[in-house]
Amino acid sequence: MKPSHVLISHLFNQLPITAKVKQRKELEKIKIFLSKTMKDSLLFIHLKQNRLLMAFDNPIICNEFNKYHTKKLAQDLKCYQEVFGFLPEDLKICGYVPLNKLKSYTREEEPIFITSFHEPARGHFINHATTPSLHAKFEALRQVILEQQC
Repeated sequence: MKPSHVLISHLFNQLPITAKVKQRKELEKIKIFLSKTMKDSLLFIHLKQNRLLMAFDNPIICNEFNKYHTKKLAQDLKCYQEVFGFLPEDLKICGYVPLNKLKSYTREEEPIFITSFHEPARGHFINHATTPSLHAKFEALRQVILEQQC
């Protein structure tokens, strides 16, 4: 007579849903090749046909992964083919950000209201400056205002 845990594990291994659980467990080993920041922002890994999809919660880290780390990860997976033998030969690695996470990073464009100011000065002011250089600067300012009026 077999013990109950052997029977339960045998039945559990026969269920079709456990294949996905086993595959997910095997795919979690890929995290070994990622840096700590990428591991922290990685949501899940999914194998779909010949594409390895890696979901990130940050679009900046996702862009960095797609630009710099996909080729190295593909080389590393080929080096450890005995561990990752279940992966197809023509594997394409792609990182993405799910739409529900991406919405929090996109900003709605706010309308920009352009306000223009009309100069109310007419050049009619009394120059109370006692210093000759300061008096000359105020008079130059008066001339600029009068030229803009015309």
